Amino acid sequence: MDKPGKAAGYWEQRAKGWDLIGPPLRPSPEDIGIMEGMIDAWQREAEVESPNVLILGVTPEIATMKWPPGTRVLAVEISLSMIRDVWPGSRVPYGTAVCADWLTMPVEDGSFDAAVGDGSISLLSYPQGLRQLSAELLRVLRPGGLFVVRIFSMPDQPEAPETVFEELWAGRIWNFNAFKWRLAMALHEDPSRGVTFSHIWDVWNRAVPEPELLAQTLGWPREVIRTMDAYRQRETRYTFPRVAEVCEVLSPHFKMEACVYPDYADGRRYPTLLFRRTP
Repeated sequence: MDKPGKAAGYWEQRAKGWDLIGPPLRPSPEDIGIMEGMIDAWQREAEVESPNVLILGVTPEIATMKWPPGTRVLAVEISLSMIRDVWPGSRVPYGTAVCADWLTMPVEDGSFDAAVGDGSISLLSYPQGLRQLSAELLRVLRPGGLFVVRIFSMPDQPEAPETVFEELWAGRIWNFNAFKWRLAMALHEDPSRGVTFSHIWDVWNRAVPEPELLAQTLGWPREVIRTMDAYRQRETRYTFPRVAEVCEVLSPHFKMEACVYPDYADGRRYPTLLFRRTP
């Protein structure tokens, strides 16, 4: 994860423009239903009353989803702007948010029954950052605790950036948010290096020098297309490891028990994984 100061400008922009971001960058109702089903089945099986749940980030859809009765929620988020502008505190009666790094969370050992995140892995370096997160989750989760996370995963057959732009202009990509992730993944050659925001923006700017024309052609909101400008001149990186690569890093302390793909377009890129912390 980036240092707070390094990524501060990006997160400030993202917090202010949060309503312009939609699925698949944010979880859809189907994604949330998958998470709710996993948590509900675990709670019934383990008979955990009033579970303590850790959220990686302040994703409103996760914070306000249907939790087991009495659930207490703590969201850990590195950006004060995201907490101020995005955290739905009034709708989370037993929840709070703190500003901290996921790799060094200010919580006691073994204090949580479950951890949940959306796209969290893509904000970490691979494999080192993910390995550090695994160690921190091992510390804060009780034995047998859950880690539920929706990941952004490279497709088995990578596509060329040129193909993504052809699909874009042909109107075969369902929204601009989906396009952004397809382009980022097309530029992502190796999870150990990831892809920088600036590289995504440079390729975009060369291919679509007149984004207003794209908005007019496809009938997409101009303000949504302008969200791409948040990537300009930023060296923050995304990583998109595949399911097997995530499992390899999280083992031996976490065992994957479920992998569920949504039914929406390109759903194979956005699986929700359920891991169990081993004793």
